[in-house]
Amino acid sequence: MRALPPLLEVTGLAAGYGGGPVIAGVGFAVPPGGVVALLGANGAGRSTLLRALVGLTPVAAGEICFAGAPITRLGVAARVRRGIGYAPEGRRVFPGMNVRDTLLAASRAPRAGRRAALDRVFDLFPQLAASAGRRAWQLSGGQQQMLALGRALMGEPRLVLLDSPSLGLAPPVVADVFGAIAAIVADGVAAVIAEDRLAPVDRVADRALVLRAGRVVADTALAALSEDRLADLALGAAGASAAASTRLASPFEPG
Repeated sequence: MRALPPLLEVTGLAAGYGGGPVIAGVGFAVPPGGVVALLGANGAGRSTLLRALVGLTPVAAGEICFAGAPITRLGVAARVRRGIGYAPEGRRVFPGMNVRDTLLAASRAPRAGRRAALDRVFDLFPQLAASAGRRAWQLSGGQQQMLALGRALMGEPRLVLLDSPSLGLAPPVVADVFGAIAAIVADGVAAVIAEDRLAPVDRVADRALVLRAGRVVADTALAALSEDRLADLALGAAGASAAASTRLASPFEPG
């Protein structure tokens, strides 16, 4: 059977914030419905890469293609309309807005389409449905993360970019959030999920892309990685050994 063309294809990508590229020479592809774990230590360039893909960080070189068309020079709104959703690190919800208005504001569909998208998000996140009138600052950290995910889904994306969705959450809440992510990808939505350890993503991702100092050092099946191997790749063997010998807290262990 002939393989489907990639939904997302990145070639030779360099991006940064004005003081030189944070990421350089990055290339990878995501097939329709595929789930890639974007792994690496803090400062490796994970957030910069996701922000470049959605159009928030300037691209200095390389090409981004989505659904067979170049999008490198498109703005954020145009990329979202093409079918890319984004949930940033730290959730970044508007504390004064309630749940329902936050979600509705993220959709540009006609009224009936927005209502249908809202119903789908509430079906996926019953806790949000029960808190529809509450303001974001009144929600727990886990509920705020669900709200950020729901907001990313309101445009009915074909690809979601999720930046550190487990950040700051207790293990039971992480399990709830990733249970919802598993349901999202089971519906055929492709995903790139940035995390600094394997545990949150091992139930949903099939491939891993490991970054170190802004460059891809491994593109492999997720099953081929262990936490120790990830530390070797992300920190370098010498760095991982030094961290272990001095008993420093690993960036790959839950905080």
